Amino acid sequence: MSILITTVGIMVLIYSDNYMAHDQGYLRFFAYMSFFSTSMLGLVTSSNLIQIYIFWELVGMCSYLLIGFWFTRPIAANACQKAFVTNRVGDFGLLLGILGFYWITGSFQFRDLFEIL
Repeated sequence: MSILITTVGIMVLIYSDNYMAHDQGYLRFFAYMSFFSTSMLGLVTSSNLIQIYIFWELVGMCSYLLIGFWFTRPIAANACQKAFVTNRVGDFGLLLGILGFYWITGSFQFRDLFEIL
């Protein structure tokens, strides 16, 4: 999964270099994309549910920033707000699931979860 995320991330960055070359937000876009890719890598390499939740939130934040990249355009601003609300609903569900696993198993570690379940 790490190879897939890295490959897709690099391909997006290569394509975006020419596409965004004349945009004023060029550096901001690449900062957001790099942080997004790093957060995704953190998500798939996490060893416990707390790390999963933290990296999930970071991926959601990066998605919000990338969707609203051209925030001066009303369509982008509206899409950004919708994505934010939708992600918060999903985040709450994930948090409830993590707390449920902890309540059942008493641990956030995957190895403990796999042994008990």
